Amino acid sequence: MWMKNLKLCRTAHSHSMYLPSAMHYKHMTHSRRQSERPFESFSDFWMFCARWWQTKDSKKRLRRALANGATPANRGCSPLGLPQALSRPLSPQSKVSGGKRVSKATQWVRDMTSVLFLICCLTWGGLGIVGIAWMIDSEPPIKMLDYTVPPVYPGGTTVAVADVERNLSRKCDAVYSRRFVDSRGAIFPLESDTSMGASAIKSMDTRHPGKLIFATEIPASAAPGKGLLITPLRYTCNPWHSFRPITMILEMQAEVLQP
Repeated sequence: MWMKNLKLCRTAHSHSMYLPSAMHYKHMTHSRRQSERPFESFSDFWMFCARWWQTKDSKKRLRRALANGATPANRGCSPLGLPQALSRPLSPQSKVSGGKRVSKATQWVRDMTSVLFLICCLTWGGLGIVGIAWMIDSEPPIKMLDYTVPPVYPGGTTVAVADVERNLSRKCDAVYSRRFVDSRGAIFPLESDTSMGASAIKSMDTRHPGKLIFATEIPASAAPGKGLLITPLRYTCNPWHSFRPITMILEMQAEVLQP
C-alpha cells in the first residue's frame, strides 16, 4: 500500500530529484553530526533518540503516515515525493519524541522525570555504598600490645597498665564493663556498663599516649592464685553500629597473693 502511494506521489512530482534513500542518508548524516558533539540538554538527547529511531524504523513511520491521512484517495504528498505526515514542519510549540509530536510542556515533564529518576538512582546508589561501607567496618579501634598487673592481696587495689594502639580518627564511642575471675573460677562483677565518648577517649590518649591505665579493687573473698581481669568493650563508630556494635574483650592476668 505505502509503496503504491509513494509511486503515485513521485509521478505527480516528477520534478523532484530527491528519493527516500536520500532523505534517509540526510537523517543519518544529521544524526551522526549530532552524536559527534555532546548533548546540551535532555531535550537534545530525546531528539537524537527520536531521529535514530525514525531512521532505523522507516517502514513503520511510513505506515503510520499512511494511517494518519496519506492514503491513495487523497494522495497527500510533499514536493519531495513523501507523504505529508513525514514532511510536515513541526509546530514551534512541539517536538518529536519517539516518532510522535509532543508539546513542550509534555517534553518538559518528561525531562524533569528523567532528571528526578537520575537523582534518585544516584542518591540510593550513594546510600547503598555508604551502608555497605558501614556494615563491613568491623575492625576494633583499639589493640592491646602488652600489659602489667602488679600482684595484690585480697581486698587490695591494683593498677593495671597496658600498651595499646588506638585509631582516634574513627571517633568511636565505647561502653565497657569489668569483672574478675579468681583461681577457683568465681566471678566477681567490678564495674557495670560505663559509657565513654570519643572526646573522652581522645583526652585520655592525650594525657597518656598509647596507654590504658585503670585501678581496680580485688574482692576480699577472692581465692589466692592467678586470676583474670576481663573487660568487655562495645564500640560505636558509625550509625550501623547502633544495631551491631563492634565487640571485643580485653583479658589480663592478675595474681592474688596469699594473705
